[in-house]
Amino acid sequence: MIQTMTIRHEITICIGGEAGQGLITLGEVLSKSLVRSGLNIVVTQVYMSRVRGGHNTFTIRAGSEHILAPRESIDMLVALNKETVMFHRDQLSPQSLILTDATHDAPAEPASGTVYTPFSFTDTGVSPRRLPGMSEQLVVADSDEHTEDGHITEDLEIRRRMVEKRQNKLRGIVSRVIPPEFEGDDPPDLLLISRGSSKGAVREAARTKRADGLKVGTLHFQQVWPLVPDHFFNYLKSAAKAVCIEGNVVGQFARLI
Repeated sequence: MIQTMTIRHEITICIGGEAGQGLITLGEVLSKSLVRSGLNIVVTQVYMSRVRGGHNTFTIRAGSEHILAPRESIDMLVALNKETVMFHRDQLSPQSLILTDATHDAPAEPASGTVYTPFSFTDTGVSPRRLPGMSEQLVVADSDEHTEDGHITEDLEIRRRMVEKRQNKLRGIVSRVIPPEFEGDDPPDLLLISRGSSKGAVREAARTKRADGLKVGTLHFQQVWPLVPDHFFNYLKSAAKAVCIEGNVVGQFARLI
């Protein structure tokens, strides 16, 4: 009996990674190369509505015959991160080829052998940091959710812990907020509220009005966020009238307090 072997004249290539890694550019260049080589292609893209992070794919089914639709199984997986291999493992066959960087997402290891984690979890939320460029360790940062060593992640547990870490940091900042400086009559008929470089001008205006017999107080904020109501609420409550002096038309700081 003569055995026959079916030869497939097509291939499905899937490029997977995070938004911002350049997978669309890579896919478009590969698509043009395949078309210019005389092959027919069908392209499908799956992406999340975000600028960075998430899991996106650019899949090309190419063949010498007319291609009518995409195919679920993958012959070649180009993985720009480790998550891509995990997400598409079920679509691979024993003959499939995976192209990836074996060291991708591996944390940098300095000469000392310790892993540098600039976003490590701590009780206070504040992580030990090194100055970029002042050591042999790689400093990784991004604009999306990340692991302790700075790499983008979609892990829900890490996301929860990172949010709590930021809240702990915020609580620490609140405990160190500098209270606003009060000067003048207490309680005042007129309370002038200032921030930033307007301090001197506002205090001089208050002294001028005070010389005219008006009870005037000033409340100057060195910091505008976060605000601690206990630091200033009683001053606002005791004043007959409060005026917030600021250099914008919508009264941004007045809205905050």
